[in-house]
Amino acid sequence: MNSPQEAPTLACADAWFAANVQRCPRSAEWKHGARAGCCKAHGLAFERSPWPSGTAQDDARNAGFQYGYEQAKHDLKAEGAL
Repeated sequence: MNSPQEAPTLACADAWFAANVQRCPRSAEWKHGARAGCCKAHGLAFERSPWPSGTAQDDARNAGFQYGYEQAKHDLKAEGAL
């Protein structure tokens, strides 16, 4: 369960994910990574990759993580939240 201080941030991360990633045509693995990267950008703990290192699924997850982290951080800076 999230602490009360994390709740608004988690809601913001979920809103960003829903607006920017959820409906895109990328793989589930990529979206998993994008959500983890978004959580990191919002200062939350994120889920590690469940796929073995070096697999196509892990590569897709890592690419999604990079996108989610960089884009969410960029958007947060543009909004003045960082």
